[in-house]
Amino acid sequence: MNVINTIDINRTQSEIICELEVNQEIKIVGAIYDMDSGKVI
Repeated sequence: MNVINTIDINRTQSEIICELEVNQEIKIVGAIYDMDSGKVI
């Protein structure tokens, strides 16, 4: 799924993001926007 891949890419290609996440200073979450319903799932 593209959301999962994008999160993984961000974690592996950004030392800053990886470090912040490891230190629990940020939390990376993914979501999918449904164009038909307008809901984020």
